[in-house]
Amino acid sequence: MRVLGALPQDQLGCAYAAADLFVLPSWYEPWGLVVAEAQANGLRVAVSDVVGCHADRVTAENGWVFPVGHAGRLTEVFTEARALWRAGRIRVPAAPALNVGAAMAADLLARGARRAAGVARPDLGAEVIG
Repeated sequence: MRVLGALPQDQLGCAYAAADLFVLPSWYEPWGLVVAEAQANGLRVAVSDVVGCHADRVTAENGWVFPVGHAGRLTEVFTEARALWRAGRIRVPAAPALNVGAAMAADLLARGARRAAGVARPDLGAEVIG
């Protein structure tokens, strides 16, 4: 597992293309635009229940919602995600993200298509843990 943390805007497309899961364990997030951006690139998402968009964007088919601060449930989410990854089912169909800028949406779709075609993942220089 690689944990990237905050990234500048110009690195997000590359990170989404290289990722298998997007996690936003925020203690407070009024909406969570990054969730829509991740979903636009076919990522399953795991978000805390205080991320504002969770009720509108996260379903059992595309991710998980866990109680904020509940490390035990987040651990279970990682276990479930790993099982999906091992089964080759971690990715989901890209979800429209109408609030993602046109340029970023085009970049995300292009990177996702290259990844689906088997293009190697970029090295993001992130720490490997676990």
